[in-house]
Amino acid sequence: MKPWWLVAGVLLCAVPAHTQTPLETVNVFLDCEDCDSDFVRTEITYVNWVRDRAVADVHVLVTEEETGSGGDRYTFHFTGLRSFVGREDTLYYTSSNNSTDDEVRRGQTRTLAIGLVQYVARTSKGQNQLQVSWSGASPAVQTEAAPTVRRDPWNFWVFTLGLNSSMDGEESQSSFDWELEVEAARVTNEYKFEIQLDGNYEQEKFTLDEDDDTEREITSLRKEYTFELLLVKSLGQHWSAGVAGQARKATFGNIALGLNGGPAVEYSFWPYRDATRRSLVIRYSPRMRSFDYEELTIYDKMHETHPAHNLVGEFDMKQRWGSLSFESEFWQYLHNTAFYRISTFGEANVRVFKGFSVNFFAEYSRVRDQLALSQEELTPEEILLRQQELRTGFRYSAGVGVSYTFGSIFSNIVNTRF
Repeated sequence: MKPWWLVAGVLLCAVPAHTQTPLETVNVFLDCEDCDSDFVRTEITYVNWVRDRAVADVHVLVTEEETGSGGDRYTFHFTGLRSFVGREDTLYYTSSNNSTDDEVRRGQTRTLAIGLVQYVARTSKGQNQLQVSWSGASPAVQTEAAPTVRRDPWNFWVFTLGLNSSMDGEESQSSFDWELEVEAARVTNEYKFEIQLDGNYEQEKFTLDEDDDTEREITSLRKEYTFELLLVKSLGQHWSAGVAGQARKATFGNIALGLNGGPAVEYSFWPYRDATRRSLVIRYSPRMRSFDYEELTIYDKMHETHPAHNLVGEFDMKQRWGSLSFESEFWQYLHNTAFYRISTFGEANVRVFKGFSVNFFAEYSRVRDQLALSQEELTPEEILLRQQELRTGFRYSAGVGVSYTFGSIFSNIVNTRF
């Protein structure tokens, strides 16, 4: 692990084993989806970790965004509550693309420790036992969002290669699949350039017993390959422009070769620097779409090219009460405006009151753009195995869940037995 330029370790001496009242220390509510909470509680034992924001003295909201080099930047928002109202701070920890899970969780924990110093120092326990140490090395925790620019022998290029495969089976059925992923990206403050190649191959075999004591084998095969390109130019804190393109082959969609591309412009209602906590953007793109089909379509086409356009609106918010995201997309062909698609997706996780939270998601699409549907009549087996896309006017999915927790407010103890 690299040495660190700034390490503020809060070291507290052992205290006699007696009951401590909440007034002697700080109640902290950690709001982080990608933190090792067991490790944090094991390393930082001089605060009370609580399960409910309503009884917390400090709320720590941790948000995450991917960096251009393939790492992650974690933003720690410290908000004082009750006796600490008005005392807020923001710190940043950035992991590299080759950081191990242990390095990441130690970096997160170090950042938490530094941010909690100002609160712990104002308790009776902190005033008697708090010590701060300093060691000189490279930076790990930042108090400003501006990235540090260094000489980079890779010139900001990051490459990712991935190949996964699996198989399983039994006497009457077997399956095999593999996935390929190749990515190249170069991200700076001014430009974002990404190239991605994905491949997916799925094969399933079933052996069925017939009435005449013979066996019949059914094979299900789905293949999909996608190549995507994206180039974006930053135009300040609210505007960006770019070009996107895609080439695709998919047996499920009757696509022998599909090409789709064009320019795009995006406007962010809030500055891009606020994206880890709130984001509202609208994006518009005129496109050309060209298709070669594997089978004759229901419109008697084996090839067609048409202009189209695309409008997307996205909203994301992560606050102390929970998180909310919403996306709506409109696709339309311009040669015949009757061919279009409208998709809407939303999800939320909201703390309604002490100990009670609700989470839900919903998605709906109005489908009027199925130009690629095959003329061939599907067999019952092909329909059940979803070998090809079926005609539909809409698609939907939804889910909801609630949780209610009550009892002790403290969650300091870590017990990993069994």
